[in-house]
Amino acid sequence: MAVESCLLNWGFKRAFTVTVDNASSNDVAIAYLKKKIVGCGFSILNCKYLHMRCIAHIINLVVVDGLKETNVSVKRVREAERYIRQSPARLQKFKSCCEMEGIKSKSSLCLDVCTRWNSTYLMLNAAQKFENAFDRYATIDPCFKFDLQSSDEWQGSNDIELACMGDRMKVKFDKYWGDPNKMNKIIYITVVVDPRYKLEFMEFALSTVYGKEKGMELAKKIKLTVYGLFDEYKKTYQAEHGCGSNVAGNTSENNESEGAKKKSRLNLGDQFLKDKIETGEANNKYDLDCYLNEGIKVVDEKEEFDILKWWQLNSCRFPILSIMVRDILAMPISTVASESAFSTRGRVLDPFRSSLTPKIVEALICAKEWLQKSHCCKSIEEQIADLERLEEGMRFD
Repeated sequence: MAVESCLLNWGFKRAFTVTVDNASSNDVAIAYLKKKIVGCGFSILNCKYLHMRCIAHIINLVVVDGLKETNVSVKRVREAERYIRQSPARLQKFKSCCEMEGIKSKSSLCLDVCTRWNSTYLMLNAAQKFENAFDRYATIDPCFKFDLQSSDEWQGSNDIELACMGDRMKVKFDKYWGDPNKMNKIIYITVVVDPRYKLEFMEFALSTVYGKEKGMELAKKIKLTVYGLFDEYKKTYQAEHGCGSNVAGNTSENNESEGAKKKSRLNLGDQFLKDKIETGEANNKYDLDCYLNEGIKVVDEKEEFDILKWWQLNSCRFPILSIMVRDILAMPISTVASESAFSTRGRVLDPFRSSLTPKIVEALICAKEWLQKSHCCKSIEEQIADLERLEEGMRFD
């Protein structure tokens, strides 16, 4: 199996979660991976929370299912815009039609991207402003009229159509997220380890969505899950640091001297934690309970809160919990389309890229990441604006 081979090659002894899309083959693959990891004795809670379904993929499925209700109309708009944008001459004629119709919109025609469903809305929104221009263009281009949508399809959807779209989307939503007890609890724990929310917000949100009785029952299960997960990390931490719950009180003078020398080499944070663990005082109270009992962090609306930075700065206060949070908040380094972000399918490479050595491929990927480090990923709206500025500067004969 590809995932198993990667874990072995990378030297990973354990995997906390594996995020994949919702193909049935992935369910079988995850079951196989669970069996292997548990068999090696490196699992966290027997891989209970290993399988994480790609949230971006599920949202994409929900929206695409809703758009199927108006699939024919959307397809015609897409084909009409593609026809005009295929040629600079056609695009120039269309701009002339806009001027004749008195359309002064700064927006331009834009095609959607199948893996970025919000671009479909932007495409339809832009096309709606040019309805009269499309009608005029059909009179000067006889080939275009066969692709033009009818006037009825330009009208906005009525309440019944919207209700049908909502029903389709709700069915798909309930398939994956309808029963909160079947969801991966890590999704909820992510909220708990956010210092702005913690358990109080979790209880409030669940009670609001599912009702007080069901919400509090679910919140109780999540709390038990948090403590169970923390205990697992606590045992691992103590085993790796060679710390027991108690130490003998009588030691020789030489041992005390040797221990003092060793302790002097520790930084104050590690020394404090080690002393607490050895005297039996370091337990949940000094980490998880301490974190939960503190007040929530109040952040100004205009302030950008970096949760990873917060946990980095507070790792000395919550040494074990911060390790657990680091795994929970792990994220991919690059952003790619939702359809391929977490897919385990093989990538298709052209002959040139297939001939590159692993060292060259690694260098190219790293160089791209470094060059783009200071640049934020542009939204579709920003990309469309760039395209409009580019077209504005073009001159047609």
